[in-house]
Amino acid sequence: MPPQPASAIAALTVDCSDAKAMVRFYTDAFGGRADPDFPNVDGVRVDGLLILFRELDGWTPPTWPGSNIQMHLEIFVEDLHQVETRLLQLGATKPSARNPSGQDLVVLTDPAGHPFCIIERSTHDS
Repeated sequence: MPPQPASAIAALTVDCSDAKAMVRFYTDAFGGRADPDFPNVDGVRVDGLLILFRELDGWTPPTWPGSNIQMHLEIFVEDLHQVETRLLQLGATKPSARNPSGQDLVVLTDPAGHPFCIIERSTHDS
């Protein structure tokens, strides 16, 4: 068994104005689950990554495109159009700015306004 690194990333903390809404969105959108090691926090574990949501009074959402993005996830999907439609129904929004890379990805924002990209997996397979 290889030795463990001296440090490990435990979680990604995301600022927002409504942590419960973020938990619902990431649970429904990406199959997030509560983490038994963090029972008293607003967070979900998605594909092994623990995402914690921290409510801040007066929090201002990021703008996309822009220089204050704060956080950005890249998410592989099997069917770009189908997943985009489902995420929009779950509360994601689509910024009015065009995608920078063309048609193989879609930029959406979560309920707090954090941008994330969904990328069709087949367009990036070797």
